[in-house]
Amino acid sequence: MIFKIEGSLEEAIDDFIVIKTGGLGYQVFVPITVLNTLPEKSEPVSLYTYHHIREDSQKLFGFPSLDERSFFLSLISVSGVGPKVGMKVLSHLDIASLVTAIQTGDSHTLVSVPGVGKKVAEKIIIELNDKLPSTLSVHVSSKRSFQHNLDDDLFLALKTLGYKRDEINKCLSKAGPKVTPEKSLEENLKVLLKHL
Repeated sequence: MIFKIEGSLEEAIDDFIVIKTGGLGYQVFVPITVLNTLPEKSEPVSLYTYHHIREDSQKLFGFPSLDERSFFLSLISVSGVGPKVGMKVLSHLDIASLVTAIQTGDSHTLVSVPGVGKKVAEKIIIELNDKLPSTLSVHVSSKRSFQHNLDDDLFLALKTLGYKRDEINKCLSKAGPKVTPEKSLEENLKVLLKHL
């Protein structure tokens, strides 16, 4: 089982990247959030992976943190949720939003993800409500309030500039980890404006 891969970035194409290591190029499927934070070509890249093996295919899925990998494994343990849907969920919603949606039974947030219908959303909530890794819940709760305040400030700033709610939400989702508490509001706004 391949648990982690380190090498140089060769290509970034649609929903996957190619990582060159040991003379081989590995195709690794990643969430959109990873595509948005990639280094330049030939620069080093490191991802935690899940090696999905079926009779007719093998695929590697890559994640920037163990939390995202753990969450992905939890998602695909739900009946009706395969790796493709799991990646879409992680591409459109950050972990804090997902944990909150599952813990509060908010199916509307999950249904906002393309490919996730009401039945699948309800299954995710029912099957994962008591199964979320304890370390994930603690990690998310410690960051949630600060990140929520940061997102609120950025949302209001962009709304003042005339952008619509849907545009802002998509932009926040795309920017993902590029928006950090360490940066000033102005610096984070510049990051977001690149995604609008």
